[in-house]
Amino acid sequence: MYRVLGFFVAVVLERFALSVGIWSYGPFMPILPFLGVGLTPVLKMMILPVLGEKSEGMLSGMANNALVSVPDFFSKYRM
Repeated sequence: MYRVLGFFVAVVLERFALSVGIWSYGPFMPILPFLGVGLTPVLKMMILPVLGEKSEGMLSGMANNALVSVPDFFSKYRM
């Protein structure tokens, strides 16, 4: 789902930015045929949301698997 949404968001944003003149592509940018947008920005918008979701899951899993929680660790140093 994220990849499809990222694709459509990237195409719309790229088309808008190119038509308004916010940016342009260099001579070595691969262009997607029939869409007229760069391949790299579209791939970026398709991959980054997936990576963000994966890293969030990994980080929350690490927090849930911690050997000692922060309040437990500091409780033995209370005066």
